[in-house]
Amino acid sequence: MKTFRLFLLLTALLISTACKQSKPQPIEDGSRILSAEISNQLITSFCEDRFGHVWIGTLRGVNKCVGHQFQQYFYSDDDSLSLSDNQVYRMLRDSKGRLWIGTSAGICYYTNNDTFHRVPIDGPDKTIGEIMEDSKGNVYISIVPSIYIYNEKTDHFSLAIPDANSEKSYASTCFVDPSDNLWSVGMGHISCYQNEPYRKIKSMTIGTMIQASYIDPLGRLWLVSDNKLSVLNTKTLQYISLPDELAHHPLFSS
Repeated sequence: MKTFRLFLLLTALLISTACKQSKPQPIEDGSRILSAEISNQLITSFCEDRFGHVWIGTLRGVNKCVGHQFQQYFYSDDDSLSLSDNQVYRMLRDSKGRLWIGTSAGICYYTNNDTFHRVPIDGPDKTIGEIMEDSKGNVYISIVPSIYIYNEKTDHFSLAIPDANSEKSYASTCFVDPSDNLWSVGMGHISCYQNEPYRKIKSMTIGTMIQASYIDPLGRLWLVSDNKLSVLNTKTLQYISLPDELAHHPLFSS
């Protein structure tokens, strides 16, 4: 009987040890870690690169999905080819296939050498709000309250529109419409700027607090505020009717 109990105990220990050894262990390489888990649960952005890999931005690094594992990338003081910062806010794949990553301390793009190229910004603040691209391939970033454009020749972002967001609100968003006009949407104010030369061509005050916004491929500006969904014609700055499916939905018809 004692022999049988000893056999069961040894079997249990062997199974336990085997299970621990079979669990994938993170593989660290400087500012990179290959792990079965994502680097952080606070997800801020998603993007697909030109090879079909899905990238996930978080408040602690960025993750590239590789099979059933995550290649995690982080900022490192000792590595100038690492991320600009660990707090990733926005990502964009541009028409040239570059994967841009905007952080709380600047912007960079992923290179073919599995590294990141940090791009200087002509401004005191480096907190990236949005990353955008127009139909000509120009890449823009918003840093409250201004908008910057990427200069391919000098490899840096220069100021394009100062004080684009008159509210200077960190809740603002920016878009490029189908006509390549640049839009700044604040909590209660909307501004539109002509693209090269940059000048304000439209402006509108909204009576309620804007909580979310989006410009669709048809140039319609969708606004969400106080459980209300509205659509603005960006050419006339007039509100247009919601599609019937949304107009009669209980969530928006009350």
